[in-house]
Amino acid sequence: MSNSLSNEHAPAAVQLMRRRRTPVRSLKGFRKSHQVPGEYSDWTAAFAARIAAEDLNEDIGQRHSEFRRQLGLRRVDMQVSDPEGGCAAIRTPGFEYRVEIQLAEDSPSEVEWCWQLGDFGNAEQALGGGLDVVFSSFFDTVEFQPVTPVPLEGFVDALEAAHPNGVEIDYDHHLTWCRLQIRGLAAELLLTSDSVALTLHTAAAPTALLAAFQSVQRQFLSPRNQDFRS
Repeated sequence: MSNSLSNEHAPAAVQLMRRRRTPVRSLKGFRKSHQVPGEYSDWTAAFAARIAAEDLNEDIGQRHSEFRRQLGLRRVDMQVSDPEGGCAAIRTPGFEYRVEIQLAEDSPSEVEWCWQLGDFGNAEQALGGGLDVVFSSFFDTVEFQPVTPVPLEGFVDALEAAHPNGVEIDYDHHLTWCRLQIRGLAAELLLTSDSVALTLHTAAAPTALLAAFQSVQRQFLSPRNQDFRS
């Protein structure tokens, strides 16, 4: 595949993610006078973002403290973006940490949390050290957005022709996405024309997630391995 990553650039090009859903009424800003949204609209989405501010502040405050203790970062090293529109973030010279709480469009009685770690400016910092301590067994997904579109047709055709052991493939009839269940790695690889995402069945430290991504990259996403025999 022509848009594979080189190992030395992978830490800078990917982001680590975790998604979870919780009831709207579990947000700290939800009051007895509030009503759980019955439908998704601009108004209910704005309502959820507004009452999520306390939860976002708590999350950012905890990470701010951990970054100081575990990574030795100073106040001047951390640019904090307070909650706005259901999002908050901490930007440092080495990475950006971001957390979002948004109303779920398909289930407006719930909100979806999304934690992200990316924009790595220092590969060594991204590959372990304090970040592994702060985020041990937290993130479960590595996502990469290639510069050029992913050639899904060629990828699927080569995979189906090879029938690699321990891999189950699924895709929609328009081939807008392709999903691989990789049993040996206990992981799922999801490809679209503009993104590649690896999700482990069990959350892991950043180093382990990136190592798993690089392993899948070598096996499935490198041009020399399009016959899938390695």
